[in-house]
Order: sequence, then structure tokens, then C-alpha cells
Amino acid sequence: MAVSAKDILKDNKGMFLPLGGLLLLVLILMFSSNMGINLFSPLDTLEQKTFTKAEEVLEEGIDYGAIIKTSQGDIQIDLFEDEVPISVNNFVFLSANKFYENLTFHKVIEDLVVQTGDPKADSTGDAGYLYTDEITNRTMKEYSVAMANAGDTDTNGSQFFIVPEGSNTSNLQGKYTIIGEVTSGFVVVDAIENVTVDEDYKPLNDITIQSIQILED
Repeated sequence: MAVSAKDILKDNKGMFLPLGGLLLLVLILMFSSNMGINLFSPLDTLEQKTFTKAEEVLEEGIDYGAIIKTSQGDIQIDLFEDEVPISVNNFVFLSANKFYENLTFHKVIEDLVVQTGDPKADSTGDAGYLYTDEITNRTMKEYSVAMANAGDTDTNGSQFFIVPEGSNTSNLQGKYTIIGEVTSGFVVVDAIENVTVDEDYKPLNDITIQSIQILED
């Protein structure tokens, strides 16, 4: 009895469907490889986006704030756009471009600072640029939010720190650009300050920024 191609296809349908899926997967992998895309790279190992400078994003007459959503909870801050417009513009720009998402609090020094914003997580990373400090007469105090320095007169483009409760701020006065202050989420700041760290002040268990939401009023 003659067997038609139609009969063969019908009898082996269960085998051809997986083979077709496998062929499609091979084609996708080949295309991805040619495009320089590694489909098996975890998201946190992908190269961090960098910039040459911050675009102008602040608008006149708007009071800015932010909610920093961390793996420990939310921290809300008021931003001092009238006092340090360049720095606040920089912070808002990076936040809007999701630069801070998945970054860790890489330096936690008890009674001093909890610091984040470094894509390298070793205090050497930045957003790809520096800018000149905006030092004001404002006093550094508990729950102040300030940008990290990158030399005598330059501010790191992305790293910032929060001063926890009970910190000795005498060595911080007049040296850092204060961009805002915490208005809620104080217990979250204190919880981050009290985590266990290694000899380089890096938390043993990562504390990450999930997102930063910019508030406009």
C-alpha cells in the first residue's frame, strides 16, 4: 500500500512540532549573536547607561521632590531646586532616565552616611560626567541628602548620600552639595545604616534602589 507525504506528516505531527520550535530557537539565537545581544545575560550585568551631561529638565515655578523606592522601603525627599538648580536638575534627569534603578547602597558608614548611585558599586563609578560643586551656606544635618565629591571642586555626576540620625556632621560642613532632605522614611534610612558591612563599608547583603519617582508640585 502506498503511503503519501500527507500520511507521513499526519503520523509524525507530534515530532515535527518540537523540531519546528527548536529550529525557530536556533534562528533567534543566531540573529541575536550577529546583533551582539546575549539573551542569557542577567539584567544586572548589562552595561549601565552613561551620559555626557544632564539635559535641562527642570521647569520654572515647580517644587520638586522624590520618592526613593528601595528594597528596605520608601524614602521621600524634598529637593532644593532654588538653591542648587544644577544639582537638582542632574538628579531629576538621571532619575527620569532610570539610571538609579537596581543600583545598590555601596557604602554604609555608621553615624556618618549611607551612600548610593555608583554603577560600579565601589565608589569609583559615575554617570559619565562631573560638574562643579554648588556649595551653599545650608548646614549639613541629620537626614540631609548630598552629592558625593569627585575632587576638590567637582561633584560626582550620580553618587549621593543621606546623613543618618545621630551622625557627626562636623567634617561634612561646607564640603558637599546638599540637594535636599528626607521628609519621610526616616526608619528606612536608619535601617540601612544598621546593616552589616564588610571592611570596605559595603553591605554584605545588597540593598538596592528599585526606582526613583520624581514629584512635582
